[in-house]
Amino acid sequence: MNRLRFRHSLRTRLMALTGILFLALALTVVVSILFFVFTTERDTWRARQLEAAENAAGTVADYLNKNEQTLYWLDKYEFEEIQKKPETLSEVLKDNPAFMEIVFIDQRGNPQQGAARDESTLANQFTIVQSEWFRVASSGRKVYTRVQISPRNQSYTIFAMPSVHGGVWAAQIQMDALWKTVAQIHFGKTGSIYIVNESGQVIAHPNTQVVFSNQSIHNTPLFAEILGSRDRKWIGGTINFEGVRAISASGPIEVTDWTVISELPEQEAYATTRRAARLIPLGILLLIALTSWGFKKMLTGQII
Repeated sequence: MNRLRFRHSLRTRLMALTGILFLALALTVVVSILFFVFTTERDTWRARQLEAAENAAGTVADYLNKNEQTLYWLDKYEFEEIQKKPETLSEVLKDNPAFMEIVFIDQRGNPQQGAARDESTLANQFTIVQSEWFRVASSGRKVYTRVQISPRNQSYTIFAMPSVHGGVWAAQIQMDALWKTVAQIHFGKTGSIYIVNESGQVIAHPNTQVVFSNQSIHNTPLFAEILGSRDRKWIGGTINFEGVRAISASGPIEVTDWTVISELPEQEAYATTRRAARLIPLGILLLIALTSWGFKKMLTGQII
């Protein structure tokens, strides 16, 4: 009787010890696999987001740079011709659909030559001398204004630059084409990008209502992180305009002080990790159960 009790006690202890060892091993394996899946998925998405941000920044820079180069060309090579034939600027508008209006303004703020697709808004001396863009361009720096809405409900930004002849060139540049470009940039199923200016105001977003409602990230941890990063290149977790936790990456747009931000909801970013967190432990537990059962049969046969 005592011998049977001893055998039963020994078997119980061995089973308990084996169970503890298997459980510890299982936990180690599960944690290791999940950590590997998580870091691999995170690094993959980060690389894709940084690539999306860089590509978007390049696309936007090309769009704006093309318009800038047009004004530089007019200033350097066509200035005298425009003085003689102001209607030349109308031809420029026909060849460059991004422009809504172009005007040359002298140093006193008097509009000289100009052309507009619809009603002229830049060639108003009273508003010119009070404009920040005229003051900045007159000081020798180029500048983009925040996005504005025209009376015809068109979005635009004003680009102004100093002229080598004295004075300022200014142009209304359509943002609708840029918005369409931004809306077409995707990665993954729900990844998207948007653009903010130097003060954090959103100037392009797949959801245009975000722009129309003057949304800004100025007083957010995200904007603080971007400004504190090197060359405004940053990546990390944040909360988007819909209140959804997301992974964001940022990058500078070269010809401006604007920043492009890519974002991907965490739900998609870590979808594989979540599935692994559900399936791997179940698989490990099943393996432990089968191994324990086999070990129990083997141990029972040896003790008996």
